[in-house]
Amino acid sequence: MSLSYKYAIAQLRADQARGERLNLAIVVFDEDRLIVHSARNLEKVRAISAALDRSIVEQALDNLELLDRNILRDGGRSFERRLEALNDLSPVCFSKAGQFFVSDSDTYETTVQRLLAQLVEPEPAPLRKPRQKRTRLLTSIKSALRSEKILASKGEGLDSHRVVLNQELAEGLSADMLLQNGAMHVVQTVDASHSERTRKAIQEIGISALIFEQARIRFGQNFTKPRLVYSASPELERSITPALNAAEHQGAAIVNWASRDDRTKFVVELSSLAKPSDAQVKASFGSVHASNITPRKLN
Repeated sequence: MSLSYKYAIAQLRADQARGERLNLAIVVFDEDRLIVHSARNLEKVRAISAALDRSIVEQALDNLELLDRNILRDGGRSFERRLEALNDLSPVCFSKAGQFFVSDSDTYETTVQRLLAQLVEPEPAPLRKPRQKRTRLLTSIKSALRSEKILASKGEGLDSHRVVLNQELAEGLSADMLLQNGAMHVVQTVDASHSERTRKAIQEIGISALIFEQARIRFGQNFTKPRLVYSASPELERSITPALNAAEHQGAAIVNWASRDDRTKFVVELSSLAKPSDAQVKASFGSVHASNITPRKLN
């Protein structure tokens, strides 16, 4: 059996002459009580008046239940009478009445939260794509992959089977590069080419390890192939070696971008896994030519 509830929106009217109103809460009328569901944060009252104290508005909302009990005790049983009396007695005002139907308590809570989101809570900001890392190392890697025609173009996703940049795996954790081809190839970069970046470089290696772990959770242990590409000055490389060793112990392939052999192996390997943008790869890298490479899957 479905239950019906009448409700109204409690509103703040700071200045009647200006006609401005701000939605504060959903007020639900049960037969013998009033239930007030307020916005999570009432700081938004300052948008309508900087002279208002938020605590006063909160107190006015808290007093609505007491006012309604007094109205009920005095014989105002009908919804219309209760709403009219609240409009007269309370400093907040109310919208026209609405009604919703629910089957149980869980449905009630879900419906109220939906109404709050639609009518009271501020509209959420649009999701922003995580800021892309900007380092000399990442620029150099992108240039190398672009020359092999395996860097995804703007708008292309993982299904292009090319290297996609700056992909969010979880809130606050974005992979520098992802390539889907059989397995999910996750590439993180750490630019430690300046001696003053020691602490930051170690932090970035630690964050890379978290991103690799998140990738394993999302794509599966056996389908995640992590690679950590780094560039470091000789002095700094000694300082970050323990952190690099820890990342390698956790399953990441370590690539020293300053090493011609490591660099060439990395680019050629990704080129063999990716689908080039043209039918034939013509670019070359260093002394190794990537032409006539057929993409293969790595499981």
